Amino acid sequence: MEDDTIVEAMETQVEGVPNAGPGAPSQVFNNMELTSLIVQALKGVTLQESGIAPVVPPGGLKTCRPAPWRQYFARLATVNRTVFHASIEVLWEHMSSLEPFFSTLLPADRKQNDMFSILLSYYRGVKSVQWHRFTLYSSRTKSLALNRFTSSQLDESSWVMFLATDKTKPDPLFPALKTVYLSSNNNLSLLAAFSFAPYITSITIDLDAGSNEPVEESGIALTTLLQERARNLTHAALLSPFNSDTASRIFEITSLSSLSLRANGETSAVDFTRVKNLLLLEKLEFKQTRNASRPSPLPPLLDFPRVISAPLDGSPRLRELSVRANPPTHYQLVASISSQSLESIHLVFLSDHPEEHAMIIPHILTIHAKRNLNLKSLVAEYWTRGINWDYDAINPMRGDPLYDKALSFTQALSALRNLTTLKISRVPFLTVDIMALILDAVHSLPMLELLWLDVTSMTDLDEDEVFTPFLHCLDDISRTNQCLNHCVLPIDLAEVPPIPNDYVSTNRLKKLDLCTMTVEDLEERSTEYRLRIAQYLDRLFPHLETLTDTLPVDSWGWKAWGEVFAMVSAFQALRAQAIRDIARTTGTGMLVEGD
Repeated sequence: MEDDTIVEAMETQVEGVPNAGPGAPSQVFNNMELTSLIVQALKGVTLQESGIAPVVPPGGLKTCRPAPWRQYFARLATVNRTVFHASIEVLWEHMSSLEPFFSTLLPADRKQNDMFSILLSYYRGVKSVQWHRFTLYSSRTKSLALNRFTSSQLDESSWVMFLATDKTKPDPLFPALKTVYLSSNNNLSLLAAFSFAPYITSITIDLDAGSNEPVEESGIALTTLLQERARNLTHAALLSPFNSDTASRIFEITSLSSLSLRANGETSAVDFTRVKNLLLLEKLEFKQTRNASRPSPLPPLLDFPRVISAPLDGSPRLRELSVRANPPTHYQLVASISSQSLESIHLVFLSDHPEEHAMIIPHILTIHAKRNLNLKSLVAEYWTRGINWDYDAINPMRGDPLYDKALSFTQALSALRNLTTLKISRVPFLTVDIMALILDAVHSLPMLELLWLDVTSMTDLDEDEVFTPFLHCLDDISRTNQCLNHCVLPIDLAEVPPIPNDYVSTNRLKKLDLCTMTVEDLEERSTEYRLRIAQYLDRLFPHLETLTDTLPVDSWGWKAWGEVFAMVSAFQALRAQAIRDIARTTGTGMLVEGD
């Protein structure tokens, strides 16, 4: 095993290498604080060269570091004892298994050929020097992944029996441990979890299917343990198993400031209202995987007024909400988590069957917007699988105020005066003038820095086709949204408005992406027509830096918009030169951009 080699190389060679003699080098290499700083710096460089993130994110430790990475520091550890101790801080900081601890550091009763005489029996007990050796390394471990064992030499059942009765073992086993990723529900992993539950600050539960024991029962046991003992836990990710039992226990861990959840299929049995018990919660993430065998029912929209007027008694510190789910589950969450403190909302809507579930997306957006008046970022995206609509099911919904909430949404949107990011991508609306309504609301958002609008029609019927705004809509954006830095809009280039001679723009917009419905909208236009577009854009946005930021190189429209931007750049250069000439002529010594 690789860990055997590393431990033996480190310890054996260090024992034979005395501390360095007197002199400047020895003063460096025998100084523990200085050596630790050097090794940590080497760690950062090595990780960067290996393409590895220097910090393990919560729940991100699933596999061990690559062997070459570990070998570098194993060899470095043989310099002397000071460097040895500094190196094991790096080598044992992130561990992907319990195996190195219970099959390498504590070599159970073995024969001379290194084979176990009785598998991990320890009938003579573990000596204090052996526990000291164990603690020397385990005290360096800050993050640990409890994956299923791969070694046939490790009898985890025997270890469980021993650890459950031994009174000389260190408590806790991993005193510096902060982050845990738990994918195995074997007995040794569960026992270890019981040991470190009161001390860790982050845990990810993602039990695999490789056990004879039902993961649901293990999940309930683990979440009950955390509910009762995890007093320092600030981040939890409950990925599998997620159900009403495990969720209800997670919602009682009041120390949590960050919570990630993942569900398979519908979640109607889960009581999300209990999230309000998490008074310290600042960030909530929920992801749902599609399960055709467990479809989500459409929520009763007659209940919409009650949801809108529900008491806002959710988690008072909740700032970030990220949800990726089908529309019914989105509605369940927004109806249950009645927080008014959100500053960032990222919603990904997964297409569902029936596709008509997308009809409730405006309801969901309206509820979020009405509740969270201090919202700074609102992102809504729709991921579709191309399911065909049932037109007969759509017909009675047209014009029905129970379903048409576009106006309610845009009215709520216009009240979000602190909004800096607004992105609505591929979201279907039944209201054909939705773009005009949203743009009217946008003019009331003075702090907006990113505007990304790319809505779609609810069906492919002509009567449901969303109206595309004309080029003149940019005039109002230029005048009212002075903080805008990036704008992405679908645009109809049927006509170029007259240049507004009564308006000198101070808008600082740098990136503008105008998406035309077909490539012919621009590429088949004459050079004169493109020149008029360039003049109009330059008049409204004199600081443009690109018109193709979101267009892949050589994609349709990239060349045509590139030519338009070349004209815009020429106007900018001429204007700058004219200002310089005037400054020189008048002798004012004016400073202009580019000087």
